[in-house]
Formats: sequence, C-alpha cells, structure tokens
Amino acid sequence: MNFGQYYLELAELDFIVPRYRKEIADLESILGPEHLFVFRLQLDLYSVLEKQERWEEVADLYQAAVQKNSKRKICPGLDELVIKQHLVRSYSKLGKLEEAEEIQMQVVESMNSNQSFTSGPDHPHAMASVSVLASLYFEQKRFKNAEELQTQLLQRRKRVLGPRHPSTLVTMHNLATSLLRQERWKEVEELELQVLTPIEHNPKYQ
Repeated sequence: MNFGQYYLELAELDFIVPRYRKEIADLESILGPEHLFVFRLQLDLYSVLEKQERWEEVADLYQAAVQKNSKRKICPGLDELVIKQHLVRSYSKLGKLEEAEEIQMQVVESMNSNQSFTSGPDHPHAMASVSVLASLYFEQKRFKNAEELQTQLLQRRKRVLGPRHPSTLVTMHNLATSLLRQERWKEVEELELQVLTPIEHNPKYQ
C-alpha cells in the first residue's frame, strides 16, 4: 500500500466534506430541503463519509434519507433501493446485522416484484440483492438460510449467465463455503471442483 497516497486521499476528503456541507446549505436556502438536486448532493456527501468509514454518522444519515424519501418520494424507483443498499452496508459495518437483514429483505422483495425499474428476479440488480441477503445470513452464522438462498441464486445465474460466468462461479464458491460451515465435505469438494475447472481452462489464468 502507498501510505503517502492513502493519507493524501484522506486529507482531500477532509477538505471536501466542509465544502459539500456549505454547498448543500446554500442550495437548501435557494431550492428548499426537499429538492431533488439538494437530495442527490446530500447522497454524494454520504458517499464521501463512507470512504472515511464514519459508519455511525453514515448510518444515521442514510436512515434519515430513507425515511425522508419514503414520505416525499424525492428519489423513487431504483434510486430508492440504492439508498437502502447503502444503509444496509452501513448497518453491516456496525455489526447491526438484524437491522441490515430487515432492510435488505425489503430490497429483495422490491427487486423481484417491481418491474418498472428491473425486469424481475433475473435482472442483475435483483440477483445481486439476493447475494447480499445471503451474505447477511452467513455473517449471522445462519448457514442453512444462506445455503438455501445461494442454491436458488446459483440455479438462476447458471440459467441466465451461464455456468462459467464469473458471477456464477462466485455464487458457487459462496455456496461451498456455507456447506463447509455445515461440515458437508463431499458437497463442498464437488462444488469447488466445478469452480476450479473453468478457471483452469481459461487462458487468462494460464
């Protein structure tokens, strides 16, 4: 790691945050606090705070953003779910896994049912949301729940993306890990062989 570059980036972020706050305050006085442009600028600020790993502050801000957007529908559709995903990540970083799970289940349900911004459960965003939920189950040591979701996701990704797609192989590996925690050695071995075979035959890795 280049520590000089790392600390330079931190210093730049420390410089950026006050400027964001001032610009947001100025725009709020002109456009109002619920204007879409103001709301998006606030989300940009939250992303900067994420890079600084200020998770307590970030979680509070995203929670307020979700509540505000739920009432006013400033940022509907897929954008609303992206905000919730950021909240899930913040909760996960803080170890608030049950809270993260509750929000992520809402995201999965919306992704699977609302086809105005995705094409249903086979859309990449929808499949990614299931993967996040499975990871939350795994972090809570609910390996059987994680296995069930990963099995469903694996079949879906095989059908939509193909058996050798990187996302399919990652899902296969994640499923193997859940099975490993349940000491189901034979199934783990079979899955890991399926993961390794496409990689071994890929010229990129020769």
